[in-house]
Amino acid sequence: MLTKTYLGRCVRWRRPTDQDHLRFPFERVRSTGPMATLPNHPRPAAAEQLTVPAAGAWQGGSLQSLLAGTGTTSFLVLRDGQLAHEWYAPNFGADTVTRTLSVTKSVASLLVGQAVGDGRLSVDASLGDLLPGLVDPRVAAMTVEQLMRMSSGIRYREGVTPWSDDALVYHGSGLRQAARRVRVVDPVDKHFHYNDWHPLLIAMVLENASDASVAQLLSKDLWAPLDAGPATMTLDHSHTGKLAHLESGFNATPHGLARLGQLVLQRGVWNGQELVPAAWLGRLDDLSSGWNSARDFAYYESLPWGRPLSSGKFGYKDFWWHYMPRHGVHDLFAMGALGAHVYVSRDTGCVLVRTASRFPRGVWWAGILRNVAEQMANQ
Repeated sequence: MLTKTYLGRCVRWRRPTDQDHLRFPFERVRSTGPMATLPNHPRPAAAEQLTVPAAGAWQGGSLQSLLAGTGTTSFLVLRDGQLAHEWYAPNFGADTVTRTLSVTKSVASLLVGQAVGDGRLSVDASLGDLLPGLVDPRVAAMTVEQLMRMSSGIRYREGVTPWSDDALVYHGSGLRQAARRVRVVDPVDKHFHYNDWHPLLIAMVLENASDASVAQLLSKDLWAPLDAGPATMTLDHSHTGKLAHLESGFNATPHGLARLGQLVLQRGVWNGQELVPAAWLGRLDDLSSGWNSARDFAYYESLPWGRPLSSGKFGYKDFWWHYMPRHGVHDLFAMGALGAHVYVSRDTGCVLVRTASRFPRGVWWAGILRNVAEQMANQ
């Protein structure tokens, strides 16, 4: 009974886990049937062939030992759209549905791109024109684009205490009403500040523009065409007025996530059909209106993930991360708080998927995934 209340969930469950999709209400994301099989690459890579050099807290060694020691539950590599490597922890497999957390935001970006492409939505539209009942007029004046840049200035305080916004968003059960009450307290468009109220507002915008739930949109426009298999969308509650956790609630299988990454690699085209407009993915690649310098991430300089972000090798736009370790290399990736990644490396033709139960301190995965992609491309 303790977890029937907000305070009880904060105390009992506290931090997110990779099993939370089994705790919270959800709506199924429909595919066309059983998950279609990924084709095997003619030259697969064995685990013992892949090594990872020292990076951060990782001292270097085999990929297999890295995966086994970091809470990784699955690790897949697609090369040229074919399965070239896969690894699973015990009791985990290709069809195991797992929590992706903030990978969900990157899925939301594709849904927005579809809505923009068919005229349901404009990124320049103000929230006040899209969502009735917003309390703060400064929030009403904001655009969809500002939400997706994480530059709104809307109050967001991190932490696990019941009065933090992290807890309010993750454990709250009246998010539709709470999202309408958010207020601007920080400078607008000054710096990047990761804010989970943004995708909740986007969820409401998508619903209003489409007259459908987020799970229904995802099923019809993305997951079913990809034949991506079982998936769910976590909800804040199961009654009238429920809202999709579009900041963290997408739950899918490793093979389904690999198909999602391959769609981005192929610039929105799947089996000859354009699922996501090429113009949207072209916009995503263009960081001129995104965050792309060390000073843009100054808010996080004192936090553990501030060090890699301050390296000047990372960017962010429209709910996707960018990794640019050297001239001529520009990869995209989706990332969740427990270390789930969907990494898209266009120049190597590789998509890498990691699901996980934890994000080890001092191990930043973008460089590791890029290194593995280069090894796969050179085989």
